Amino acid sequence: MNRPSPLRLVLVGCVLVGAGASVVAPSGIAGAPKKQFHVLLTGTYGATTVGPATTVPLPANTTVALTFALQNASASSAPFGSARIAPPPGITLDSVTTPPDGYPNFSVSISSGTLLVTSTGPTGTGVAPGSTLTINAQADVGAGACPPTWSVQVKQSNDFSGPPGNAFSTSDVISTPTGDNKLVYTTPPSVTEWDVAMSPAPVVGAVDACGNPIALTGSVNISDTKSQIDAGGGDVTAGTNGTVTVSGLTFLGFGFFDQLVAMKDGFDTATSSEFTVAQVKETCTSTSSCPKLTIPGTDTSATVTIGSGTKGDPVSGSVTPPGDVPAACQEPTDPTAPQIGDTVTVDTPRGKTVTVIIPKAVVESDPNNGAPFYDVCLVIPPEQQTLDNSNTFTDKAGNQGVYVGLLPDCASKTDTGPCIVSRQKKNGDEYIIFNLPPGDPHGLVL
Repeated sequence: MNRPSPLRLVLVGCVLVGAGASVVAPSGIAGAPKKQFHVLLTGTYGATTVGPATTVPLPANTTVALTFALQNASASSAPFGSARIAPPPGITLDSVTTPPDGYPNFSVSISSGTLLVTSTGPTGTGVAPGSTLTINAQADVGAGACPPTWSVQVKQSNDFSGPPGNAFSTSDVISTPTGDNKLVYTTPPSVTEWDVAMSPAPVVGAVDACGNPIALTGSVNISDTKSQIDAGGGDVTAGTNGTVTVSGLTFLGFGFFDQLVAMKDGFDTATSSEFTVAQVKETCTSTSSCPKLTIPGTDTSATVTIGSGTKGDPVSGSVTPPGDVPAACQEPTDPTAPQIGDTVTVDTPRGKTVTVIIPKAVVESDPNNGAPFYDVCLVIPPEQQTLDNSNTFTDKAGNQGVYVGLLPDCASKTDTGPCIVSRQKKNGDEYIIFNLPPGDPHGLVL
């Protein structure tokens, strides 16, 4: 039988060890080093133990017990007599313990923030090929840094002074992300019609503290900040791909600025970006073509004509009974004037022309029902104010840079506004037409 070459011995040793350690064997190239080691890391905090693995997640702002298993590859040509383990930023070693019986000639200490392992025995009495040296340490975990990689070096000599000329090599990369695993939305929620399942369905995944994707198992609880979920909420089970798909998501009511909340024990909660639950929704089929949005209501209805923009832009809107009316929406000369009509909300990134229709029966309930008496009050909600401060406007009274106020009349029909194009009666119904510019003031109109 031919004796295997040294290179072949190295590869066999790495494959056998790597199968248990989830490490990758080095490439089979000529001149590959004959002295190799592997390192496995286990972390313990409270009642939780993680590892052994090449990546161990640790919670931030805790004290953890760490165990390093330094294994001399069975194919190595010599024992090793010293090692140095340097923590990544955010982790501070505060104590170490001596190796267990079987290695009485080894000592461990902390030197300049690193864990130093040295042999006090004769040369050659270190950790033999195929054997493992276990080292225990206590560490204080801070905020950490990414990538949080430990530097682990092993040498044949009994001390770690001088250049690493006879150092062992490893293919292992040891990392300890510091902080909690987090839920994330790999597919965030999008604008939806209140009684139609949201499409595409939101998808919840998970990442470690450094943002590396990890698999989800079990269930994730899904709720929303406005408590409007009708279906698709509650506990949703992770699929075989390690993510949670929130399918069949519908809502009992509609309005702006709803958010999904995903919760799971052991993970930071994920709150989604804000999305609209609208009474009606359409999608623009091209840069210029959008269906005219028709929004029915009890005392007020509205139609929205959309300008040019990006293909696929959503167009949505709702009509709801008027709620609390901001003071800036009252006519300055008559603060007791009645509010006629519902609240119309429009949401699209494109420029738009809105036509509000107040039926004859509602118009006749107000003695001052002439067309010139009708005003439109534009309200840019606080949530939108923080997103785009350029959406301020000048109101009817000439106040500049306001978020709430009565719209002025347009200088012309092509004025992008926000401004009122016209007020007129048709068969006793009141028609108020006004323009809103591109970019969303999420126009709340009273």
